[in-house]
Amino acid sequence: MKNILKNTKVYLAGNMEYTDDSANWRKDVTDKLEKLNIKVLSPLDTMFMFQNDEGDEDRKMLKSARENEDYEYVHNYMKGVVQKDLRLIDLSDYIIVNLEIYKPTFGTMHEIVVADQQKKPIFLVVNNKQHTPLWLLGLLKPQYIYNNIDDAIEMIRKIDSGEKQIDLRRWRLLLPEYR
Repeated sequence: MKNILKNTKVYLAGNMEYTDDSANWRKDVTDKLEKLNIKVLSPLDTMFMFQNDEGDEDRKMLKSARENEDYEYVHNYMKGVVQKDLRLIDLSDYIIVNLEIYKPTFGTMHEIVVADQQKKPIFLVVNNKQHTPLWLLGLLKPQYIYNNIDDAIEMIRKIDSGEKQIDLRRWRLLLPEYR
């Protein structure tokens, strides 16, 4: 069976606040997955009406507000971001996590936990699988942890083409006519 993942939705989780690249890898992955007719949900895209954005300029403004001790403003703004991102997890069929493990990323960890609680497949990318945090090794099966984004994309391609069978304990795909 081919195109198993056609019209499924994948959420792209990963470092945002303490990273030099929150956008480029997401753009690259989006380009590759859209060729497989997979719908990509990114926290950087505007997908909801009246949403709070998370772009570089937004983060600069929030950091400035935090430095000026305007915590109420940051709280109110970020509450909307948290709700938006967790709703995207709800809407996704599976997630890809590009984790820079030596940089703090509290939102990404929250997203991983929510996706795991929802029994969604999680494709975790770390720069070196040997440095995968122990907690995440306890949470995720090692076969879903990858050294680079291309390996994770290749696994998704194999699942889509039917070369790799899906794990029915995690995958709950709607029939194509309901996607």
